[in-house]
This record gives sequence, C-alpha cells and structure tokens, in this order.
Amino acid sequence: MNTTTRQQRHSLLWRGQETAERIRSLIAPATAIDIQLPGDYHHALFQTLYPAAPPGEPQIVDASGDPVLLGTIATINGLEDLRGLMAPLTEAGATVRISGRARVTITIP
Repeated sequence: MNTTTRQQRHSLLWRGQETAERIRSLIAPATAIDIQLPGDYHHALFQTLYPAAPPGEPQIVDASGDPVLLGTIATINGLEDLRGLMAPLTEAGATVRISGRARVTITIP
C-alpha cells in the first residue's frame, strides 16, 4: 500500500492581514504556501536579511529557516501581519524560505 501523501500547494498574493488569515486557515500537514510579495519589498528584504552586505553588492535574496524568519521580515513596514504566523507555523513544524524577487515559501511536512 502506498502511504505517500501528496503535498498541497497554494499560491497567494500578499494583501496584509487578509493574506495572513488565509495562511492561518491553510496550515495543515503536507502543505506548501507560496506568497508573492509586491516587488518593491525586495530591497527592504535584502537590507533586513543581510544588514552587513557591502554597498553595491548584488541584492540576491535567498534565506531559509524556521518561522522565526517571518518575525525578522515582519519588522518591514507592511509585513507586520507575518509576525502572528510564527507560533502556529512553529507548532506545525514549518520551514520558511525567502527567495528571488520577494517570494516567501512556507512548507509544512
């Protein structure tokens, strides 16, 4: 008998509290949630995640970790609602990846 669970994938555009509430409703085993932030967040994400980067360095964003990473980027104006997702995502054993042009991927095993 095959007991492999197929992962469900959801793609969302960031709209603040509305999106945070939707994410909370999607927290379940074998789920991946892709969140596309507006492109103008890219520079702020880079500065927040790589504060010691030398000026002029290419602004490549690629960071992975536990849901505390959401708390880090929740310090950016407009992303504060991500902070409320840290506890339920931590409880679910989720991982977070921030990459590319302002994309956040949450994976729940």
